[in-house]
Amino acid sequence: MGTNNGMVLALGAAMIVASGVSGTAAAATTLYGATVDFTIDSPLGLFGEASVAGDSLVFTPNAVGPSGPTDFYADGSSLYASQTVHITVTAHGGYALTGFDLSESGGYAVAGGTAWIAGDLKAIDIEGSTANQLTAAILGSTLVGTSGNWTAAASIGLPSSGWGGSDGVVNSVTLTLSNQLFAMGAAEIWKNGATVAAVTAPVPEADTYLMMLAGLGMVGLFARRRA
Repeated sequence: MGTNNGMVLALGAAMIVASGVSGTAAAATTLYGATVDFTIDSPLGLFGEASVAGDSLVFTPNAVGPSGPTDFYADGSSLYASQTVHITVTAHGGYALTGFDLSESGGYAVAGGTAWIAGDLKAIDIEGSTANQLTAAILGSTLVGTSGNWTAAASIGLPSSGWGGSDGVVNSVTLTLSNQLFAMGAAEIWKNGATVAAVTAPVPEADTYLMMLAGLGMVGLFARRRA
């Protein structure tokens, strides 16, 4: 289910004239996970509602009709649906951020025409230099037949050095999740959900480092004595 560059350019002008983003401005909301906290810094709009499971932020678009598509939906008349959210992810004490995994799912019906998804996940270093940015394109499964389900994913691994504060530990990152659904002709496509999973690793406390260094020193001392 790759994007069609020509179609994207053709629809770009329409997206500038009329925004597909819904929802009103709201104060930042923080949701608490097992080893990280998620602060949503912008309206969810088409993403609907957000909840946390473990260290995963789960978006659930509101359903339209008893079994119909969600409100994150595009067809041949609306052409597209677009939403971007900004999320600050902060690790709890004793943990460092090492990466992020995005997974999405939805459905489609293509009686005639074309439908596809697009978007990306971006991570921005807010402790060191905001010039440190990584972007991963959202890649989706191929649409097979006239109707069915689709999945999509993106993944970002943070570098082991060069990010974070003076201690080199990445405690906080801003994520930008940008999603678009496109449909042309007799086609429909919708999003059922999206999940952003934060990947963390334990960070030894300062006294633990000192104990490790002391232990290494003792090992070296015994080795010299034996020599």
